[in-house]
Amino acid sequence: MRKMSLWVILWGGLLAGTLYADRHKVSKDLVDELGQSGAVDVIVQYKNDPSDADIAKFTAKGAKLKDHLKRFSAASFPAPAATIDALSDDPNVVYVSADRQVSAQFDYSEQTVNAPSAWQNGLDGTGVGIAVVDSGVSQHDDLEQANSHKSRVVHHEILNGRKGDEYGHGTHVAGILAGNGKSSNRPGLYHDLQGRSAQREHHRSRGAR
Repeated sequence: MRKMSLWVILWGGLLAGTLYADRHKVSKDLVDELGQSGAVDVIVQYKNDPSDADIAKFTAKGAKLKDHLKRFSAASFPAPAATIDALSDDPNVVYVSADRQVSAQFDYSEQTVNAPSAWQNGLDGTGVGIAVVDSGVSQHDDLEQANSHKSRVVHHEILNGRKGDEYGHGTHVAGILAGNGKSSNRPGLYHDLQGRSAQREHHRSRGAR
């Protein structure tokens, strides 16, 4: 009888812990993983940037700090699945989500700016030149002539003393505007454009087009 009572108490405690866990603060795909015995990769968003004490409280339960994302008042951890329910009850925790793998997609960029309509009317950039003032433009197959390795960037001016495109942003923007899809199979909006590039300081080029 005493053994049975002990089991009732133990199971009752476990059930209560699950019932009272703040599951609305846990992403649905992560909730589906909480029954497993291993670790899960999570991103924890906090009301206030987590202090060393906040992080230590979680790592003391077996979590390991992967990255402290101070700008977003968040941190990422691999943690035992069994610790997530208790974590969700922390008043400083806003949300716990699975640290998912993501990949870049470029499937709807043309439709977003209605480029197919322009293409249907023969507007592909032929005879048009543009200037990109950004972090620079690196050599890339998509910015070459279709049947040769000759660059379609007809002029490149460096204003900051650096060479190449250290940040990749200028090359990315040039590809959106004028890439011909030679190696990426994703042509830019006006793939027959001729380009000019001016390279400027990174802190000035944020958001430049």
